This record gives sequence, structure tokens and C-alpha cells, in this order.
Amino acid sequence: MDKFHRNKPAIRIKVISMGNAETGKSCIIKRYCEKRFVSKYMTTIGIDYGVTKVSINDKEVKVNIFDMAGHPVFYEVRNEFYKDTQGAMLVYDVGNRESFEALDSWLEEISKDIGSASDLQGVVFAVCANKVK
Repeated sequence: MDKFHRNKPAIRIKVISMGNAETGKSCIIKRYCEKRFVSKYMTTIGIDYGVTKVSINDKEVKVNIFDMAGHPVFYEVRNEFYKDTQGAMLVYDVGNRESFEALDSWLEEISKDIGSASDLQGVVFAVCANKVK
């Protein structure tokens, strides 16, 4: 990287993980951000956070991932984090059909809490099947 690119601040993007409790959202984030596999993980309470840097077209991008607890009791915490979201991972457990069927309710939740319809249109969604044996 030349001197010009090194002195420029990194671009930051905000990604959130969404899905029912115990679908493996935290493990996906640990694997991506920390490059390590965690086979057992404690249930997320509220919000957890991961960050990693990637280079795209010689530009440094900081990917900030907010790991949102999937249990309904944490809704009041989650709804504060939807604003300014640019990407969302909708995670489900392939061995738990209910977690897949719940993805619609996660989309409804972000639609209701993100702000305007144009804010929602700016979010890139990825559906992630997890816990494949």
C-alpha cells in the first residue's frame, strides 16, 4: 500500500447478526473476526461485538459486527442497534426448523425499528445456515 492509502482512515461498516437464540451467531462472528473456532459458546446476553479489518480494492475496511442476543427478553436492547445498519446476517440452525421459520419475524423486527423504509433498503441481507454436520 502506498503512503497515500496508509494515511486515509479506514471505511467502517456496521453489520448485525439476527436469529433465534442458540443458532450459532456468536460462533460465526468469532470465526470470522478472531479466526478461531469455538464449538461451545455461552448464550449472548444483550449485545456482543466483533471487529475485523479487510482490504477491498486497496482500501481498508473495518467490519463492525454486532452480535445480538436472540432471546425475546433482549428486544429492548436489540432495537437500539438497528439504526445505521448496512448489513445483516439472518442466522438459523439447520437442525431446528423453528429457527428458520422465525426469520420472517426477525425481518419484521428490523423493519419496524430501523427507521425509514429507505434505511431498510440500504441494508444488505445474508441468510446463513449454521450447525451443518
